[in-house]
Amino acid sequence: MSTPVSDYQGVTPHLIVRDAKAAIEVYKNAFGADVVNIYEGPEGRVWFSELTLNGGRIIVSDEFPEFGVVSPATLGGPSVTLHMYVDNIDDAVGRAIAAGLQAPWGVKDMHWGDDYSQLDDPFGHKWSLATRRVDYSQAELDAKHEHFYEQYKHEIARAGQYADEWAAAHPKARRPNVPPVPGDL
Repeated sequence: MSTPVSDYQGVTPHLIVRDAKAAIEVYKNAFGADVVNIYEGPEGRVWFSELTLNGGRIIVSDEFPEFGVVSPATLGGPSVTLHMYVDNIDDAVGRAIAAGLQAPWGVKDMHWGDDYSQLDDPFGHKWSLATRRVDYSQAELDAKHEHFYEQYKHEIARAGQYADEWAAAHPKARRPNVPPVPGDL
């Protein structure tokens, strides 16, 4: 194990976007992020920036496809969701929408005890926000998850079957601008 840097605790997300300066402004307006620093290259791209956000830290950088560093917009979608607990979900989602994010299904009362929403930012990243409504015991959560699964197991199975069929039909599918893996050609 290495010694942690004092400003970084746990895992720190490093977001790659097509326009880091615009993304920083959106994250400031949507989530109240504060800029710690921004380092730009001579061509105007942001090589590295640090923002504090909800007690944590994120890094935001522009794409550098020449080094294989690309954004969700280039890849065709995100591979992760950034999650935050907030004091008031309705206020937080409203602020995010006003800053340019989309909330495709609004705020939902979820079976695990949270009021929850997923948001798509203009740079291809997915965020989720939640406010804890009820603290369930582990036994209560297990029962609620089992009930949820029973309600949706057919849709879950169909989605998995579709993904398997697509992957089988496209064994060499690659996302744009992602270098091939040796032996993958």
